[in-house]
Order: sequence, then structure tokens, then C-alpha cells
Amino acid sequence: MDREIDFIPGLSPIAVKDLPKGFNVELDPENNPALPLIRNLFENVKQADRILVNSFFELERAVVQSLREAGLHLDMVGPLFMMHSLSSVSNHVTAAASLLPEDTSCLTWLDKQQETSVLYVSFGSIAPMEEHTLVDLAHALEASNVNFLWVIRPDCMSGKASLQQLLPEAFMEGMQDRGCVVPWAPQLAVLGHRSIGAFLTHCGWNSVLESLSHGVPILGFPQDAEQNTNLRFVVKDWKVGLPLFSEKQQKEPCNRRSMCSQAECSIAEIMRGDVGTEARKHALEWRKAAVEACISGSSLLNLQRIANELITGHLA
Repeated sequence: MDREIDFIPGLSPIAVKDLPKGFNVELDPENNPALPLIRNLFENVKQADRILVNSFFELERAVVQSLREAGLHLDMVGPLFMMHSLSSVSNHVTAAASLLPEDTSCLTWLDKQQETSVLYVSFGSIAPMEEHTLVDLAHALEASNVNFLWVIRPDCMSGKASLQQLLPEAFMEGMQDRGCVVPWAPQLAVLGHRSIGAFLTHCGWNSVLESLSHGVPILGFPQDAEQNTNLRFVVKDWKVGLPLFSEKQQKEPCNRRSMCSQAECSIAEIMRGDVGTEARKHALEWRKAAVEACISGSSLLNLQRIANELITGHLA
């Protein structure tokens, strides 16, 4: 699993363990039902007139150039949420991207917090979270002494009627002073708030791109799909974050107390440590690049060209 793959054009060397979960390299290819699907997707996409990607050229320059050299008609047109917010029509049209009702009361709570003092914790709209994981994370947040905004979806409540039944009593008592828990949050508004210091996320692509584009460093806790691959780029290529758990703990079985201790240390490092300071610096640089791509740069030009080609009835 530690073997490095160093022959993929456009990619820096990547360990087998960092490949997307769908590849499931430990399975015999003949017995891996996901592999034919992935292979077919990659073959079929070669026939597309255009492949539009929700990212920006400056972030993945070498990959884009290599895929274009391989014959794929690839155009980066993102971050799409930012493209919309910077558009001249954004005041008249609202992009309803949220899959769940948003609890905007958390924004009022954020207004009362100091700049870059809050850890935003959210694991997307789909990723399941087991009860013991939530309890362990509660212990880590409590021990870290960091202010936090935590999204716990209703479907992650494990049948419990309330947070008081789900989470440790001591955590619920201490949370009143430095924490806020909501069932769903307006993520773009949260990430753009001055009080947010870092984002503890499952590393789904939307969350990674939104965090980068707001200049917010990332603490990664991947669950499925390509999230572990995204985290690898976050840490090693873009240098905007770190994993919640060390590579050693990901490889070896650890007791829950050890995992809680590691999570506590990682939270403290991303919020108050030197690694967090450097990650925030790099994230702000990527934010500047994303804004430029959408205002007058590569993503805007790509979208304008594609729109003109569609209007004229042909793709160049």
C-alpha cells in the first residue's frame, strides 16, 4: 500500500493507499465490481466534445495539460459557486445548492467569535458517521479547548432523540461556552466568515474547493470515494492542511483513547500551530488565484468560449 506510483503524467508520485477507494486495489480485479464501471467511464469520456471540470487551471495545471496532451477536450470552469457569486446576475438569481434546510442562526453565533478562532466541522450531506466516531470527536473537541461550529445531520443521530442523548454529558455542558451544533449550515457563508480558522471535513471535492477558495485551511478526515485522494493533494501538493490522524495511526489498529489524543493534537496544530499558520498562508494564495480565474482569468474565459461555441452551433 506504500508503493509509490510515479509514472502517471501530470501527477507527482502517489502512494497506492492514496488511490480512490473505488479502485480497491486489494481485491482481485476480476472480483471488483467497481473497476469495470470506472474503466468504462474513463473510456467513454474520451469521446466527449467537452469535459467541464469544477476546478481551476492554476490549481491543477500539470494534470490538465497532460490530459489535453492525451487527447481529452478538458476545460476548467470553476469554482462554480464563486463564478455565480461574482456574476453580474448573482443579485437576481439564487443558486439553490443546499440539499438540506440551513440553520442560519449559527452565523449570529459566529459574529460573536474572534477572528480565525473557530473550527468548522462538517462531513458533507451523504457521508455516514458512526455513533462512536461522533462521541470520540466530541471528546477531542472538548480537550482541544478550541471554539467550534459542528454540523451533525439528523440522519447521524443513531436513533437518539437529542444531542444530549448522543453526546457525552460533560461535552454538552462545556459546549455552551465555546461551541455551536446545528443540523445543517450555510456552508459558503460559514467558510467566508472572518471567525473561521479551519475546516474539519471529509474532503469531498465540493468542500475542498470551497475551503480553498475561501482561504481556509483543511483538517481532513476522509470517509469514502476519492476523499482520501483529495486529502493527499491538500497535504502534499497544495500544502493547505493536514490529516486528522497520522499515517501511522491509519495503518495500525489504535485504541480509541489514542485516536482521541491524536485528533486533539491535530485540531490544536491546524488552529494554533506552525503547520496551521503555513496552511492558512497557502490557502489565502489559492483563494486569490481562484478569484482571478473567475473574474477575468482562465475559468471565465473557458466558459465564455464554450457559451459562444454553443450559441453558434458548433464546438471548435
